Amino acid sequence: MKKKLFLAGTAFMLAIGGAFATQLLPPNGYSKLVDVPNQGVPCKIRSIECTGGNFVCNATFQEGGITYNNIPLYDLTATDVCVELLSQPLP
Repeated sequence: MKKKLFLAGTAFMLAIGGAFATQLLPPNGYSKLVDVPNQGVPCKIRSIECTGGNFVCNATFQEGGITYNNIPLYDLTATDVCVELLSQPLP
């Protein structure tokens, strides 16, 4: 009985710790289909971390042979919608 209780408590603590740890990492930026028509999905990850700050987090990348400059990046919500603009410390 004590062993099961210990294991359950340990699993709970690991789950809580993991949830907090993921909140400490800067989010990856996503581009919107409106800004990048060639991406084919509503929100596409760009693997660019936006660390927060006073300026909009922008990226330059290629999609379908076209170079997109200074595209704003968004955070992905739990419902897979990208609506919240991310920020960065420098312009």
